[in-house]
Amino acid sequence: MNSIILSKLSLIALGLFFLFLFYTQLIPLLFVLLPFWLGYLLSRPLCSIVDRVKSGLSLPDSLITLVLMALFIGLGGFIIFRLGIIIVLSIKELLPMVPGWIESLTNYNERVLNVIEKVFLNLPEESAGFLTTAWSGFLGSLASVFSEAATSSFSMLKSLPRLVVSLLVIIISTFFFTVDRKRIEKLFRPWIQKYISDNQYIQTFKQDVLKVVAGYFKAQLTLMTITFAVSLAGLLILRVPNALPIAVGIGLVDVVPALGPAAVYVPWALSKLILSDVSMAVKLLILYAVVTVTRQMLEPKIVGHHIGIHPLITLFSLYLGIRFLGFSGLILGPLTAITVVAYYKKFSKGQIHEH
Repeated sequence: MNSIILSKLSLIALGLFFLFLFYTQLIPLLFVLLPFWLGYLLSRPLCSIVDRVKSGLSLPDSLITLVLMALFIGLGGFIIFRLGIIIVLSIKELLPMVPGWIESLTNYNERVLNVIEKVFLNLPEESAGFLTTAWSGFLGSLASVFSEAATSSFSMLKSLPRLVVSLLVIIISTFFFTVDRKRIEKLFRPWIQKYISDNQYIQTFKQDVLKVVAGYFKAQLTLMTITFAVSLAGLLILRVPNALPIAVGIGLVDVVPALGPAAVYVPWALSKLILSDVSMAVKLLILYAVVTVTRQMLEPKIVGHHIGIHPLITLFSLYLGIRFLGFSGLILGPLTAITVVAYYKKFSKGQIHEH
């Protein structure tokens, strides 16, 4: 019994060690090699097309690949160009409406601030001082957020040359992966056979973990769609202007853990309450409750079936992910938990045996 417990503890310790190496060493390396990975992935469907073309035309692989890549790049450039024109024309149509939106938002904010000011003047001196300090802190935090956003935008502009180089590497690597696919397969086939095809751990990852990860993203997309649909129906019933874009925003915010639709509904209802529009505030809170209850009722059936981990484990993985990896931990944290749970179930059931 003790030996079984020690073996499981050693496996857990070993798994944690490999996770540490994965996040600190392997992920940065994968990001560095990302253009080559993308080139390889793009070459896979291109190889099939080259083989089909070659069966009908006796042309060299290099020429067929070059012509096909030129066609695909030209088609992609044309689609991006057309999308750019559509976006520019849409923005041009919306520009005349922007002053009206700004004026409406300014009037709305002034009404809210006037109500807050009236309440503020009637407060005791201690409470007023506390609120002043809190408001100053909020403005300072808001300024720092905008400052970080401006810094990030500048960093993105500085990285444009590196992005162009990466794009060229993707195109060139796609060409060589396609043209020399037979030699590359012959070179790496023994290694792939030994360390991937015959490896029970890798096969477990392919069969279980990737399936659960795909289910996780499908479940999140389904829940976002449900939140969007319920919000849109409710906003249309309440006859709220611009219901469609608001519902889209609520659906997108739904993916953010610990916030979700509350990040939109609660401040919105609070502002209506401050403006003495109690009826609309109550209606928004009821709609928020309907959205939340609907999501909570459907979430266990949608997510639990695909992932099979306890919500507390999900929360724990999200916290650790954000704590150690930042924003990317929102995705990598739960995926790590899914991977660990999948392997633990395999080990506990004795489905993986060493040769």
